[in-house]
Amino acid sequence: MSILQILQYPNPRLHAKGSEVTNPTDAVMQKLIDDMYESMIHHGNCAGLAATQLDLDMIPAPRIFVMNRPQEYGGLLCFINPEIIASDGTDCDSEGCMSVGAAQIALKIERANKVTVKSWDRFGKPFTVELKDFWSHVAQHELDHLNGVVILDRVSSLKRERAEKKIAKIMEKNS
Repeated sequence: MSILQILQYPNPRLHAKGSEVTNPTDAVMQKLIDDMYESMIHHGNCAGLAATQLDLDMIPAPRIFVMNRPQEYGGLLCFINPEIIASDGTDCDSEGCMSVGAAQIALKIERANKVTVKSWDRFGKPFTVELKDFWSHVAQHELDHLNGVVILDRVSSLKRERAEKKIAKIMEKNS
């Protein structure tokens, strides 16, 4: 397995939409999924990671995300060509992002607190799962990435401007 590099904001590839996967059992897709799990754990054991966040040779990146749920909730999950088919309620919670990771930014994002996601698993088998609270937010966050949306796109222009200034300072300091 390989550790994959996570693209960092403001990389324009973060705003590219992922492409539909037609053959999830292809050896290239299976290796990518393994690498995504490994990378998710390596880069801070985050809750989720989308293929569109990664520095891949495949452009556009495939519509795949993985989640690292605690074992009592099913453990590692892979979503291929996911879509939200139902949602309920809303709440606002603090979110971070591995693609805005250098800035250690957490922003309050309003999302549905319960979603039903229809997807394929890593072997192309269709499944549907209901996710609540934190895991609902994670799935929506990763789906945003597959649609070319980052958390900075979900906040007011003032909050975005402040976050971008912080990111610029950190990038300047690190160069």
